[in-house]
Amino acid sequence: PYTMARDTIGAVARETNAFEHLAITYQGKNEGELRGLIVGLEVSLYKFRNNWPQANPSKRKVYVTSPLLKDAKKIVMEAKCMGEAVNFSRHLVN
Repeated sequence: PYTMARDTIGAVARETNAFEHLAITYQGKNEGELRGLIVGLEVSLYKFRNNWPQANPSKRKVYVTSPLLKDAKKIVMEAKCMGEAVNFSRHLVN
């Protein structure tokens, strides 16, 4: 579930990269799938030419809600950190 969610949202985000605001309501009950969704979204938005996000913050806003998972906020924050770590690694390699 994690990998499929990560890859699917990554492809969607790349195709809709012109958005300023994106609202996602995750209706599943699988924590791994939600993690994959967030990591995939974060990783798909990385562009080396933008420099590191903290130096040039994006104006895009993404809102994620999950009414069926109790710890959704915690899962989203952990997954966001994972995605940022992947992007930071990519930035260092580039």
